[in-house]
Amino acid sequence: MPGGAGDSAFDLPMMPRTWPRNVGVISIIWGALGLLCNSCGLLGQVFQNMAAGMVPPGANGQQMPPMPDVMKSTIGEMGLMGIGFVTSVVLIIGGSLLVARKPIARPLHLLYAAVSIVLTITYAVVAMQKQAAILEWAKQNPDNMWAKQQNMAGDFAYLIVGVLSLLGLVYPGFCLIWFGFVKRNTQEITEGYEEPLL
Repeated sequence: MPGGAGDSAFDLPMMPRTWPRNVGVISIIWGALGLLCNSCGLLGQVFQNMAAGMVPPGANGQQMPPMPDVMKSTIGEMGLMGIGFVTSVVLIIGGSLLVARKPIARPLHLLYAAVSIVLTITYAVVAMQKQAAILEWAKQNPDNMWAKQQNMAGDFAYLIVGVLSLLGLVYPGFCLIWFGFVKRNTQEITEGYEEPLL
């Protein structure tokens, strides 16, 4: 009889797991943001190198000198951006398959996590080394307008690299722990059920 003393949480119907859909949607959104950021970053680096010699007049009408080579984007940096673009696409696909409850979503998320963590750490190291080289060049060329701009930025550039790197590790770290240690059984993605929390 409903409402009787014999009722318990175990008498209620089992509810389908909702985490695959929720995590899948987050993966799609995070992947789309990564796609946008990497696309803008890659295009920005390309246009920066193209426009390096076409600089406008500086303060007091003085002509800005050409951008020094140490500040230009390298092929390696653009390559890292390109890899980031691909990993974002992998995450979007993995998120879509997770929403659809496909078992392949788990290895795709683990692949994304592993590559993204290595990529983020590598890019942080490269960015720190480049910033150190720029500051060293600025010390050797104190009268150059580009050097003066770098001296104004100071150590703030290191802070930006550090914060962006930490943000870049948040979701890959979650995916690595969630799919690598917490949700290792693919049946939880396809047809698993959980008891209601009552």
